[in-house]
Amino acid sequence: MKKIGVLFVIIAAVMWATCGVFIKILTQCGFTENEITFAKVGISLILIFIFMKMVGEKIEKICSVKDIVFLFLSGSIGYLMYGLTYAKAVRYIPISAAVALVYTAPIIVMVFSVFLFHEQLTVKKIICFVLVVLGCFLVQEIKIGQSFSVKGIALGMTSGICYAIYTLANKYLLEKYSVYSISFYNFLFAFLVIFFLTDKTQIFYKVLHSDIKTLMYLLFFALFCGGLSHTLYVKALEYLEASKASIFTIIEPFTASILGIILFHEANSIAKTLGLAMILFSLILLNITIKCKKNCKNNTACL
Repeated sequence: MKKIGVLFVIIAAVMWATCGVFIKILTQCGFTENEITFAKVGISLILIFIFMKMVGEKIEKICSVKDIVFLFLSGSIGYLMYGLTYAKAVRYIPISAAVALVYTAPIIVMVFSVFLFHEQLTVKKIICFVLVVLGCFLVQEIKIGQSFSVKGIALGMTSGICYAIYTLANKYLLEKYSVYSISFYNFLFAFLVIFFLTDKTQIFYKVLHSDIKTLMYLLFFALFCGGLSHTLYVKALEYLEASKASIFTIIEPFTASILGIILFHEANSIAKTLGLAMILFSLILLNITIKCKKNCKNNTACL
């Protein structure tokens, strides 16, 4: 079942890799970051509700005040603020740099998972993290002394912290609630917060006066970067440790770089190629370790 979890995380990460592209397009169409996020969360909430009705899933009742707190953290801070700060970050720094900063999150998840979920901090995890972090910086070609907007860097790092909160909170919630109920409540709490941060009159005016092409961008943005990818990722946490799930999401900057080369003819380089190779190697190494655990009779035979 861990293979299914890995597959779900990778699919979700590939979908998330398209976020920057959609955000750039939609801001060029006249939408603000808050308006784009409002549309994404609102559409995702509607889609997950319709889907749950279609498959006969019930929205579970929240059991305690503590669970309300975790659902609020997951939805408003983890999901909403992660997306919102990332969307704002790409206004000040390149998409590639923003994605790289988001991937401070796996390090945060690994550290907190040791204390919150009693996960083991093994040598293989440390090796994989070193590889993916170095690979991420090489892929994005971030160099020491390179000039970046302080505000953009702060927003990018904040998005990484929010993403870590999102992963950890959902890992806790999966012990009590179904994937679909968690997704519904995440979108609900996110929508309630963004509702008060957005000028509804403006967004409805822009939606009504947008062409079909722009509306399709909004719909696909909500589907790929919201409802579908979110549900797949939360589902994957049923099969994977939080720290391992966060490692596999490193495929996102890899995918974003490939999209940049193919769609926007961004220049490739030896550093970027080496970074991509390091990321792929770390993913393969981790996957081999997962298989090894099933086949080995004792821990000494495994990495």
